[in-house]
Amino acid sequence: MEFTSEKLFQELFSSDSDSKDLSSEKILVCQKLCELDLQYYISVLESYNQQAENRFLTHRHHRNNRNILCMHNFTALE
Repeated sequence: MEFTSEKLFQELFSSDSDSKDLSSEKILVCQKLCELDLQYYISVLESYNQQAENRFLTHRHHRNNRNILCMHNFTALE
């Protein structure tokens, strides 16, 4: 099954979209999305490079005037 960023965004927004905390499953979906959108992902890594010692990356995705807050473990994405 092929993933597209649009499909993954729909999955992220499909339930609990107003919740500030994402479930592990949604974080994995976001991780797939970041892997697809490599240019964005690289820019996010550069933005948060100074926080790398804590081994976590947080960022937001913007779609349809709504925010999704994501947190990834660096070791899982390297």
